[in-house]
Amino acid sequence: MATLTAASTMTDIIAEFKTCASYSETADLALAKRFITACRMILALRGSRMRNAQQTLEFDVAAIDRQLVEAQEFVRTTASGNRTARFASFGKFRT
Repeated sequence: MATLTAASTMTDIIAEFKTCASYSETADLALAKRFITACRMILALRGSRMRNAQQTLEFDVAAIDRQLVEAQEFVRTTASGNRTARFASFGKFRT
């Protein structure tokens, strides 16, 4: 499990963003929280372009912000137990 810090590089942040992007498919609360941190770190860079000696990366700030909001909603509903999908079982109905 990676932990992003103030010392994390652009490569670290993008790697964590990609690693954690599957939080909703895996229904992984911890992964969603890590994704939120990665989104916040990207947005904290204040700009839509990041550059280092090897590469330049451009991204859509509004899209990152939307993904952040979606992840926060996932965490809120998952942590409170209000999942959107419900499964019923009639396995013990009048047995």
